[in-house]
Amino acid sequence: MINFFRSNLNEKNLGLILIGLGLIVLASSLNFEIVGDGAVRFSAISELVEQNQISPTKYSLVSSIFSIPFYWIGFFYKSPIFWCARYNYFIFIIGLIFSYKILSNFLDRGILIKFVLLLIIGSMFPHHLRHYYGEVFTTIFVFVGILGVTLIQTIWMWMFLILGIVNTPATIMGFTLVVLERIWTNKRLRYCLYLALTIFIIILESWIRRGNPLVSGYEGEHGYKTVLPYSGKPGFSYPFLFGLISILFSFGKGVFFYAPGLFLSVKPYNSIIHPSVYKSYRLWLYFLAGLVVVYARWWAWYGGVFWGPRFFLFASIPASFSVALCLHYKSKHTLSNLLTLIVLIWSIWVGVSGAVFGEANMGICFENNYQLEFLCWYVPEFSALLRPFVEPVNLEARHIKIVVYGIAVFIYLGFPILKLIINQIIFTLKHNQREYLKFKDWKF
Repeated sequence: MINFFRSNLNEKNLGLILIGLGLIVLASSLNFEIVGDGAVRFSAISELVEQNQISPTKYSLVSSIFSIPFYWIGFFYKSPIFWCARYNYFIFIIGLIFSYKILSNFLDRGILIKFVLLLIIGSMFPHHLRHYYGEVFTTIFVFVGILGVTLIQTIWMWMFLILGIVNTPATIMGFTLVVLERIWTNKRLRYCLYLALTIFIIILESWIRRGNPLVSGYEGEHGYKTVLPYSGKPGFSYPFLFGLISILFSFGKGVFFYAPGLFLSVKPYNSIIHPSVYKSYRLWLYFLAGLVVVYARWWAWYGGVFWGPRFFLFASIPASFSVALCLHYKSKHTLSNLLTLIVLIWSIWVGVSGAVFGEANMGICFENNYQLEFLCWYVPEFSALLRPFVEPVNLEARHIKIVVYGIAVFIYLGFPILKLIINQIIFTLKHNQREYLKFKDWKF
């Protein structure tokens, strides 16, 4: 069947069909909802639209303001909640279109299609799209902004970056690293103006909404006191080393588990791809490093009651790009290709798991004032990625569509490298059998 489709459809056109199909599957199958912090954001934008009042909530209004057209549509069809719950889904689509348009002039179309497919079903995006949180807006705007800054090189593309940062002020460290890299590379001090403008807008929003430019709304906020020695403390009170290790390697919140493509190196391909694309990739990593440094000391580094590392959705960008490159160019070494295949399988599981299972059967972690929440952070069998294997969940028809789509994307992306691995193993066995199968040379 695979050969039939490949002979009747151009491989790249088939990839485009899968992209379109994936967006349809997500739109029709995801459980869109406004809960948690999303409910606070929705309440703030509701006050602004219907009462002309500016809420002093701690969350920035930047992403919420962009969702006002969706709120208005709700007056005529369905409801504002219905459309705002799907707001991040449309932000995601717009981001894919912008990034595809920008990268199409600098990147092989085959790599680009693989990259987009992985973002759709092989990343943390499917789960995040379900909510009215701010991480999708920041991630997409910074993603497109960095591409624009390095590939298009126009002043206006900095506005994407600035809006993304203002929406999540804690990302200012990542933005600072991006600005410093641009200053060092281009020998232009004027990039400091973008950083200054961003800080000014953040301060101005606090001043307008809370009456004080230095009040963020997070003052004094803290979690419950539990058996963990550093729990219950506010602000940046968590030991940096413990936070760093937890953010990167914890089973339930570790970035490397939810963005496994970060394990793959693109350095062997930096001479093949366009130099500016490689610069974008490096800036993505700098920005991500800035996020890790800041959140490592934040008392709620784990992102609260949320599937996976909530604050690190951006890790899906460089991770998906790494997997796409390794799948496209492949390696001469069997073990490297095998690692790529394993990372591909796990990446698609991350996407499917987030879209289908989420925090299912993990209620014990949040009971009794979150006394056992650390189980969801550190214990494998309570990790959101592994919990479905411990406590099975009954799948609905819409969930099955996502699972089937994930399998289809794996076949499309994984079959060529799987075929190569098999051929490499056969070749190795044929050329080494004489050396290893001389039984007369074996001794007890």
